Amino acid sequence: MSNHRYGLQFNIANSNLHLLLCILLAGDIATNPGPACSSTSHSCPVQNTALRCLSFHARSLKSVNKHEDGSTTSNLSMFQDLVYSENFDIITVTETWLNDTISNKEILPCGYNI
Repeated sequence: MSNHRYGLQFNIANSNLHLLLCILLAGDIATNPGPACSSTSHSCPVQNTALRCLSFHARSLKSVNKHEDGSTTSNLSMFQDLVYSENFDIITVTETWLNDTISNKEILPCGYNI
Protein backbone atom coordinates (compact mmCIF):
# COMPACT_ATOMS: atom_id res chain seq x y z
CA MET A 1 0.00 0.00 0.00
CA SER A 2 1.48 3.35 -1.02
CA ASN A 3 1.16 6.58 0.87
CA HIS A 4 0.58 9.02 -2.06
CA ARG A 5 -1.80 11.95 -2.19
CA TYR A 6 -3.48 13.07 -5.38
CA GLY A 7 -4.54 16.59 -6.32
CA LEU A 8 -3.41 19.92 -4.94
CA GLN A 9 -2.33 20.30 -1.38
CA PHE A 10 -2.33 23.81 0.06
CA ASN A 11 -0.47 24.54 3.23
CA ILE A 12 -1.65 28.09 3.89
CA ALA A 13 -1.92 29.44 7.41
CA ASN A 14 -4.69 31.94 6.52
CA SER A 15 -7.89 30.00 5.80
CA ASN A 16 -9.57 33.06 4.22
CA LEU A 17 -6.85 33.22 1.60
CA HIS A 18 -7.24 29.49 0.98
CA LEU A 19 -10.97 29.95 0.44
CA LEU A 20 -10.39 32.90 -1.90
CA LEU A 21 -7.94 30.89 -3.99
CA CYS A 22 -10.38 27.99 -4.27
CA ILE A 23 -13.17 30.30 -5.41
CA LEU A 24 -10.97 32.03 -7.98
CA LEU A 25 -9.67 28.69 -9.30
CA ALA A 26 -13.25 27.51 -9.85
CA GLY A 27 -13.31 29.71 -12.95
CA ASP A 28 -16.98 30.69 -12.91
CA ILE A 29 -16.67 33.95 -10.99
CA ALA A 30 -14.98 37.26 -11.66
CA THR A 31 -13.43 39.80 -9.37
CA ASN A 32 -15.32 43.03 -8.74
CA PRO A 33 -15.01 45.15 -11.91
CA GLY A 34 -15.42 48.41 -10.01
CA PRO A 35 -17.52 51.45 -10.98
CA ALA A 36 -18.80 51.97 -14.51
CA CYS A 37 -17.14 55.42 -14.72
CA SER A 38 -13.43 55.57 -15.47
CA SER A 39 -12.74 58.72 -13.47
CA THR A 40 -13.57 59.48 -9.87
CA SER A 41 -13.95 63.19 -10.65
CA HIS A 42 -17.20 62.49 -12.53
CA SER A 43 -20.12 61.14 -10.60
CA CYS A 44 -21.74 57.99 -11.95
CA PRO A 45 -25.43 58.40 -12.78
CA VAL A 46 -27.66 56.65 -10.28
CA GLN A 47 -31.09 55.45 -11.28
CA ASN A 48 -33.71 54.96 -8.62
CA THR A 49 -35.16 51.59 -9.56
CA ALA A 50 -36.97 50.86 -6.31
CA LEU A 51 -40.51 49.59 -6.63
CA ARG A 52 -43.21 51.46 -4.78
CA CYS A 53 -45.62 48.91 -3.30
CA LEU A 54 -48.86 49.16 -1.36
CA SER A 55 -50.51 46.31 0.52
CA PHE A 56 -54.07 47.30 1.41
CA HIS A 57 -56.69 45.46 3.50
CA ALA A 58 -59.85 47.10 2.19
CA ARG A 59 -62.52 46.20 4.78
CA SER A 60 -65.62 46.79 2.67
CA LEU A 61 -64.27 48.71 -0.29
CA LYS A 62 -67.79 49.41 -1.61
CA SER A 63 -69.21 50.76 1.67
CA VAL A 64 -70.20 54.40 2.18
CA ASN A 65 -69.49 56.21 5.45
CA LYS A 66 -71.90 58.83 6.80
CA HIS A 67 -70.41 61.60 8.92
CA GLU A 68 -71.99 63.71 11.68
CA ASP A 69 -72.16 66.76 9.44
CA GLY A 70 -74.27 64.80 6.93
CA SER A 71 -71.52 64.30 4.35
CA THR A 72 -70.62 60.89 2.98
CA THR A 73 -67.38 59.32 1.79
CA SER A 74 -66.86 55.95 0.21
CA ASN A 75 -64.01 53.62 1.03
CA LEU A 76 -63.53 53.15 -2.71
CA SER A 77 -62.93 56.87 -3.34
CA MET A 78 -60.50 57.07 -0.39
CA PHE A 79 -58.64 54.02 -1.78
CA GLN A 80 -58.49 55.56 -5.27
CA ASP A 81 -57.25 58.88 -3.85
CA LEU A 82 -54.45 57.05 -2.03
CA VAL A 83 -53.43 55.00 -5.08
CA TYR A 84 -53.42 57.87 -7.56
CA SER A 85 -51.74 60.39 -5.24
CA GLU A 86 -48.77 58.15 -4.39
CA ASN A 87 -48.07 56.61 -7.84
CA PHE A 88 -47.48 53.01 -6.69
CA ASP A 89 -45.97 50.41 -9.04
CA ILE A 90 -47.57 47.35 -7.41
CA ILE A 91 -50.72 47.27 -5.31
CA THR A 92 -52.15 44.27 -3.49
CA VAL A 93 -55.67 44.46 -2.12
CA THR A 94 -57.45 41.98 0.11
CA GLU A 95 -61.23 42.24 0.04
CA THR A 96 -63.70 39.44 0.77
CA TRP A 97 -66.95 41.24 -0.11
CA LEU A 98 -66.34 41.83 -3.83
CA ASN A 99 -67.85 39.50 -6.42
CA ASP A 100 -68.09 39.18 -10.21
CA THR A 101 -70.68 41.98 -10.45
CA ILE A 102 -67.94 44.53 -9.65
CA SER A 103 -65.79 45.30 -12.70
CA ASN A 104 -62.04 45.83 -12.50
CA LYS A 105 -62.43 49.30 -14.03
CA GLU A 106 -64.73 50.22 -11.17
CA ILE A 107 -61.94 49.61 -8.64
CA LEU A 108 -59.12 51.42 -10.49
CA PRO A 109 -60.36 53.05 -13.71
CA CYS A 110 -56.97 53.81 -15.28
CA GLY A 111 -53.27 53.14 -15.02
CA TYR A 112 -53.29 49.66 -13.46
CA ASN A 113 -53.92 46.12 -14.69
CA ILE A 114 -56.14 44.11 -12.36
